[in-house]
Amino acid sequence: MKVERLKEIIRALMSSRSYFDLNIRERYNLVLHVLNIMDPGSGNQML
Repeated sequence: MKVERLKEIIRALMSSRSYFDLNIRERYNLVLHVLNIMDPGSGNQML
């Protein structure tokens, strides 16, 4: 997965108000979850 795609995903998540209600661990897990949905198998290798 390209870095630009990762930045796009994180920007989309950060545009949600509920994202900021999450603690750091929950945010990290959410990003990993979205990465795995977008590109199964490679999300855990990126971060």
